[in-house]
Amino acid sequence: MIRSAKAVLLIAALGSVWIAQTARAQAPGPVAAPAGASEDRAGAYYNFAMGRLYAEMAGAQGNREYASRAVKYYQEALKLAPTVSIVADELTELYLHLNRLADAIAVAEDMLKKDPDNVNARRILGSVYMRMAQNGRDADASLQKAIEQYRKITAKDPGDAESWTTLGDLYRASNNSPEAEKAFRAALKADPANTDALKSLAKLYMDIGDTKSAIESLRAATDKAPNEETLADLGSAYSEMGKHKEAIEVFRQALDMAPDNDKIARALAEECLSVNPAQFDEARKIYERLAAANRREPSFPLRLSEIYRAQHDLAKAREAADRARQLDPESLPVRMNEAMQLESEGKLDDAVAVYRALLEDVGRGPSSEESRKGRFEILGQIAQAYERGKRWAEMAKALDESEKLASSNAEKAGIFFMRGAMLERQKQYDASEKQFRKVLELDPKHADALNYLGYMLADRNVRLEEAAQLVKKALDLQPENGAFLDSMGWVYYRQAKYAEAQGLLERALERMPDPTVYDHLGDVYAKLGRTKEAIDQWQASLKEAQKPGQTDVDADEMAQVNRKLDEAQAKLAKENHK
Repeated sequence: MIRSAKAVLLIAALGSVWIAQTARAQAPGPVAAPAGASEDRAGAYYNFAMGRLYAEMAGAQGNREYASRAVKYYQEALKLAPTVSIVADELTELYLHLNRLADAIAVAEDMLKKDPDNVNARRILGSVYMRMAQNGRDADASLQKAIEQYRKITAKDPGDAESWTTLGDLYRASNNSPEAEKAFRAALKADPANTDALKSLAKLYMDIGDTKSAIESLRAATDKAPNEETLADLGSAYSEMGKHKEAIEVFRQALDMAPDNDKIARALAEECLSVNPAQFDEARKIYERLAAANRREPSFPLRLSEIYRAQHDLAKAREAADRARQLDPESLPVRMNEAMQLESEGKLDDAVAVYRALLEDVGRGPSSEESRKGRFEILGQIAQAYERGKRWAEMAKALDESEKLASSNAEKAGIFFMRGAMLERQKQYDASEKQFRKVLELDPKHADALNYLGYMLADRNVRLEEAAQLVKKALDLQPENGAFLDSMGWVYYRQAKYAEAQGLLERALERMPDPTVYDHLGDVYAKLGRTKEAIDQWQASLKEAQKPGQTDVDADEMAQVNRKLDEAQAKLAKENHK
């Protein structure tokens, strides 16, 4: 509550008054100014010291009576020494702590009447108005009053980097980005090493969508004074820009500095999950540690269940799902996870039953945008469940239900995308393409639709130049996406560009060990005359396809892999026999 370092300043201002203080030591309350005296610094020191003592006791014990006594002592000290700004400063600080904002304003305004150039009084007023804006008391007007005070402070002292930074934060809060940037730049001109200004400038750039400039500011801040908070902000900026590798590296640095920071640990884990399955182990270990340290928190076993499923470890996924359900059985995410777990276990009807129960529960509440979104999402999950079971007619009905609830372009695009995938799985290619075209009409930068359509053309070995253009657009949006790299590799294979295909497919496998990618790379090796390596890839494809929970594998495709494998092994045996 009280900045004790100011005591040195007070001694310098009031002088050595220990004799007077001793004489008054037994005084029952605040000491009044002598009659006719303009200033009594000894009395001021005594009252100030007592005010500080009671203020510190109030802060330590939460005793409002002590706080009231502190106010009285400070008030008397201010009467006895009205020119000593530190007395007014600590009194107004106490007023702020007690939320007596009108009293704080009165003190500051009285100081300004006596000295219009009193910068400290303007800081007090600015702090009060900021507090009022934060409390929602005539927020816009209070914000503008705070801005006015800090404009006057910075005009009086252009070298005050801290006040420039505060002014920039105020402009940012009032959505005045140009003036906020000017203020932060002025702060950095006054103090180029000011990390608060750099961090605030980065937040401003994030507000206006200039992630690149935000990263530059945060990198400058971390170079000057690295700490876990700034590194975490930098990691978030990298993540938002899609630079997940850089985000992972920065979050690791932040976690090294603050090993017990659960927020940073979760951020690192989520980045690992967003990159490729090869880094799922790191995410899993983080969540296992978090779950062990927070045994009553359901979100950790819930996330572990999802990770174990992605790694095809259904037994551990079930254990984690059960732990989450024990901790919070009525939670919507926990129940959704239970349905997904049942899907993975092949219990499709049970999964749909859980989804339908959730749909009913969400629909029982009052009609609202939140309930509409909830029902939309659940119907989407039901459609995906039917897709997993190749129950196309039921999937189509679920998508029709979802489309009736779709409101935004993004939601409509999601429905069209799923319908396009459903039709493609049924080999209705023209109808499928129409759905993907509808997605791209709504969102020309829909990376998944660009990729799916391009891959579908390449897989059919038609319009290969168009396929290449579509997948390239998807990769421009997500350069490290394993599925997109596989698609581009497959386009190159169809174009007989085998060396280019090999490089892309090998990169894809680093990010996504998938049966189809192994199969594609096997085909490329076969074309390059590397029969043994082709056999290794096809064997890996079959092995990956047999993992528990691997339900997206097409039986006909795996039959083709088996045929290619048999033929290649026979060929290799014949070559070796020669």
